[in-house]
Amino acid sequence: MPRSYYDILGVPRTASLDEIKKRYRELARQYHPDVNRDKPAAGKMFSEITTAYKALSNPEERAAYDADMALRESRARMAASRAANATPPSASASGPRPQRHAPSSSAPRGAPGGTPPRGPGLPPNADTARLLAEAQAAFVRGKFVEARALCEQVLRRDRRSALAYEVLGDVYRMQNRADDAINMYTMSLQFNPRNTTVMQRLERMSRASTPAQKVFFDNRYPGTGAASGGPAGSRSEAATPDKRPLGLLIAGVLGYGLTFLLLLYVALIDKGRPLRDAPTFLAPISSWSWTLITVMGLAGLVLGFTMAATMAIRRMDDELVLPGARSSGGFLPLGLILIVVSILSFYAAALLYAIIGFLQESLTPSMLRVFGAVVIVVLLLTVIYTPGPTQVFLFGGNVVFLAFLIGWVLGDFFRPDNF
Repeated sequence: MPRSYYDILGVPRTASLDEIKKRYRELARQYHPDVNRDKPAAGKMFSEITTAYKALSNPEERAAYDADMALRESRARMAASRAANATPPSASASGPRPQRHAPSSSAPRGAPGGTPPRGPGLPPNADTARLLAEAQAAFVRGKFVEARALCEQVLRRDRRSALAYEVLGDVYRMQNRADDAINMYTMSLQFNPRNTTVMQRLERMSRASTPAQKVFFDNRYPGTGAASGGPAGSRSEAATPDKRPLGLLIAGVLGYGLTFLLLLYVALIDKGRPLRDAPTFLAPISSWSWTLITVMGLAGLVLGFTMAATMAIRRMDDELVLPGARSSGGFLPLGLILIVVSILSFYAAALLYAIIGFLQESLTPSMLRVFGAVVIVVLLLTVIYTPGPTQVFLFGGNVVFLAFLIGWVLGDFFRPDNF
């Protein structure tokens, strides 16, 4: 039987709200990842403490939790009592076996021997499964508000739904609400401890307690060696965490510097010959040159690779290929839709993302940085490419954005494993 919230906080069940708050503050100071050298273990413990505190500090949630715990303990006592009172087979020779009466059909729901209580208004399992399927589909489509509402509806009917907590964790993770995501993943693992996917996501979020913006200025990384408080390993193992920020800094300087040099090449050296004799379908970009097209593609590729490898943006799997998209047949993730639309118009794709993201609370800093970087490159090319600035402004984003995505995929292979 998993530890109760009271056991996690180390308080009795009769503890007052003030006692719970005081104990939470003590444990938070002790296990906060920022002050604990064993960040993965401390992060997991801290998430459990926070989840327990949120449940016990809310009177309604605490009452529901106490009732659920009392019911489970009652069932455990009944099972133990039945096992103790069971007559062994050898006793049948010395006397008649005691009759075990079947539970009466008139027994109230939840009474000993009767049907376990469903709770007020709890629907059949089929309805709960339907709501969960709709929540997963909404998440894959990028409709985070709808997915969250459906999960909350499921949890009002069944507070032990591991899948509902998992989907909520995915929603909060996409919204950069790390603490809420960790809490939901922790709850999901309490009811389904064998879910390796949730374990991996929780471990990754616990390890990534240092924001990406502070990577260049903080050498404290989880791992082996003195920097992490673990046992000293080989010299290379101990040196790797210390050298990582410097490596990321060098990669950033080289990547952004190369992007700048590519743009400078078009501005000062070679603009190329416009595509005057291009086919009719290329008329909107007839003033472009092959030099310009090559520079746009390389600039987008290098920029996407650099931002992904230096953790300026999150992994593409977390932004454009949403978890569950591969298993939810018939639904296209928002990222795939954006890619298709951007082939026709980058600005239409950006506007579509902004509208859907605003309505569904799914705007993420990573995607905003992606669109912002592409717009900056396009504006610079618009200024420096004099043969056709209007065409560059209108359609240059299409090329830069698609090349950026390719660089993003490549950059994800070179990200530090802990992020």
